[in-house]
Amino acid sequence: MTEFPDHLSSTPTPDAPSRFGATRRNLLALGAVAGVATIVLPVLPARAVDFGMASELKFLENANFFQHQFFSRALQSGTIDGISPAEGKAILTIANEDSEQARWISAVRAARGLMPMRNSASSSLTEPNFNVGSTYGTRQKFFDSALTIKATTVGAFHGIVGKGGKPDMVQAIAALAGVQNRHLAMLREMNGLDPFDTYVQAISMREAGNILSRYGFDTEVGA
Repeated sequence: MTEFPDHLSSTPTPDAPSRFGATRRNLLALGAVAGVATIVLPVLPARAVDFGMASELKFLENANFFQHQFFSRALQSGTIDGISPAEGKAILTIANEDSEQARWISAVRAARGLMPMRNSASSSLTEPNFNVGSTYGTRQKFFDSALTIKATTVGAFHGIVGKGGKPDMVQAIAALAGVQNRHLAMLREMNGLDPFDTYVQAISMREAGNILSRYGFDTEVGA
């Protein structure tokens, strides 16, 4: 099992400006602004996928849907103690961007005939459902789970980014990985950690799936 570096733990540090000049208040402001607009997703590659990437794209699609449900249901549950309105906006931004990424990947898979277009009038496919309800509770429990889930997903993206074959697909997945890394920085800042210390080692889909399964992820869910 892959263990993440100690600096990715959720042990908080004092809420003071870092040597980079960033504060929790500053980053939350960025998160609130980011929530006003949607992320800019890569243009769909004309020949994005060969048959060797089918499983990787399905995994990334499911991982993003899983994250969307984790973060959005955390807010809907209303059971996390100590989450401020600004933090709630930042978490909602993360949830929405995870959903957008998942649907972008769905479109890539559909364009290559790997699945019907999800949620279209001619398709019965809807967003896969994951059992993520057991990871909420206290603020610290939420952030412990959120940081592990996001760091694991970042590691999986890095592990897959070199498997695209064609340069346009490598570039596209790398761009999506960059958004996931920004999410990790936001979560670390909200938890009093250095938002710039977000290095995550690349891990395999199997390793990532094993870690995420502790929080309700299922690699077999979805088309």
